[in-house]
Amino acid sequence: MIAQTRNIAPIQTLTPGVIPVADGQVFLFTPDWCGWAMEHLNVHNRPLAINTAERYRRMMERGEWLVTHQGIALSCPPVFVIDGQKRILAVKLAGIAVPMRCRPR
Repeated sequence: MIAQTRNIAPIQTLTPGVIPVADGQVFLFTPDWCGWAMEHLNVHNRPLAINTAERYRRMMERGEWLVTHQGIALSCPPVFVIDGQKRILAVKLAGIAVPMRCRPR
């Protein structure tokens, strides 16, 4: 299942092991990629606020999630999640592929 969007076409569907490289482009974040990222790329982040991730999950499931400037930020290189761990976890929990922007920092 893929979350609904308004006139935003992702440039690539992410699968485990794939690192998005286009700055500010919209990617389709899959539950599989998000699970992989939480395990392998989310190593230098603060403790996770599960309540926020659950709120995001419910928004995604209801189709209320929108593509905005706020997406996922990855360090480069080495690659780590530096912003967006709650959004990534929400996609994994929802089991829905969600389009979001990705930016290297």
